[in-house]
Amino acid sequence: MRITLTISLIILLFSPHSLTAQDSLNMRLLYNWQDTTLPAAPIIRNIYNEVWGWHDPVKNREYAIIGSTNGTHFIDVTDHNDMKEVAYVAGNTFKVVHRDYKNKDNYLFAVSDEKDGTLQVIDMAFLPDSVSVVYDSGVFFEKSHNIWVDGDRLYACIPRPAWSPLVNGLAIYDISDPAAPSVLQEYESISWPWGNIHDLYVRNDTAYLNAEERGLFVVDFSDPAMPAILTNLSIYPFQGYNHSGWLSEGGNHYIMADETHGMPLKLLEVSDLGNIEVESYLFPEMTFPIQDTNAIAHNPLFKDNYVFSSYYYDGVYVFDVSDPSVPTIAGFYDTYPDTNAGQYHGNWGVYPFLPSGLILASDMQTGLYVLEFTPPGTSIDNLLEQISLSIFPNPATDEIHLWSSMPLTNPQLILTDMLGRTVCSKHLAGRYERMGWEWSVKPQPGVYILQVLQDDRVVEAGKIMIE
Repeated sequence: MRITLTISLIILLFSPHSLTAQDSLNMRLLYNWQDTTLPAAPIIRNIYNEVWGWHDPVKNREYAIIGSTNGTHFIDVTDHNDMKEVAYVAGNTFKVVHRDYKNKDNYLFAVSDEKDGTLQVIDMAFLPDSVSVVYDSGVFFEKSHNIWVDGDRLYACIPRPAWSPLVNGLAIYDISDPAAPSVLQEYESISWPWGNIHDLYVRNDTAYLNAEERGLFVVDFSDPAMPAILTNLSIYPFQGYNHSGWLSEGGNHYIMADETHGMPLKLLEVSDLGNIEVESYLFPEMTFPIQDTNAIAHNPLFKDNYVFSSYYYDGVYVFDVSDPSVPTIAGFYDTYPDTNAGQYHGNWGVYPFLPSGLILASDMQTGLYVLEFTPPGTSIDNLLEQISLSIFPNPATDEIHLWSSMPLTNPQLILTDMLGRTVCSKHLAGRYERMGWEWSVKPQPGVYILQVLQDDRVVEAGKIMIE
């Protein structure tokens, strides 16, 4: 069954600004979560930090995971009308600036970059009811700045053991049993040319290492005991503090952020590792010379032909890189209303990988943002092909359920007989993807027409049998 979009839904989806021209473009806010009881970190006065997401394939539910100064918060975002915090795990050190997360299936790996912390492994399989910490130890390190999961390996950046004066720039751990990690290899900063690694992206043992002032290293860790450096991009235009990056799905491009005020994102062509080059630059103005020298990118990610990036004061930015040589701005949402400055406030991270298409973003001062992104130029015909409405059971008895592939706003359900006479109706206030209708007076057995309306316009009509 195909849905015919109503006029109001079309306006809602394709309106370029959901707040004002300064606040958003092709993105709109569905939900904001924050806990006003949490303390701010003493260093840069942030309350929240990293954001991650998880889709439970068994229960078909979606969760946002956001770090705070005190711990890890799990927000159920499945129902757009009832998003809420469902679990919390306290960290072993508090008032921290930075936490980081990656998952292997239902196991979430959590670290913090503060003294006296631990590596935590959290089983999310019992969400939304609860989570359980299956591993919590500082035996390998008390703090790490960033982590990555690739298969059965956990990579940790700058893992600092509490018991050793030596600083490891990178380490790899075996997580084939997530509840019992073990060391595969540790790399001391002074012994390897990449030194300290701030962040990394790993795919099939090939790691893109963001090595701070030393630029980008690409290293083959197939044999952890003998890693092979494939290339090093040590000098490039608009170079700053090489912070983080993400590999495109096809593996031909890498988006890289220098966490330095006024430096744009770099889109690298990496299909030939012997000849890496910057193909284009991405930043909020997309015009040279750069006007906003306070703009500062943080954590960029690839999804399809889009780059999603947290951009501190400027919020979340989405760039269309379907033509890598001519990127364009596809959308943005400003989570931080104050004026840009030469500090570190605003949007910390973004996560665009939930199956529903929801965009998760974390603001350092104002918490979790759940956003909806509508690509510019999306044709209605193409959008219709992606939308369906399921009705079950059919035949029905005392009630029916409807699932829509796109949220409907204030829908009305009308049951008519075959002569077009209304038998009963129901009006729902709010936005719904899943709807239930239990009849107060059961209609007589027979064949009926069920209409789904929005703003008095028919969205869908179909036959249903009542036994």
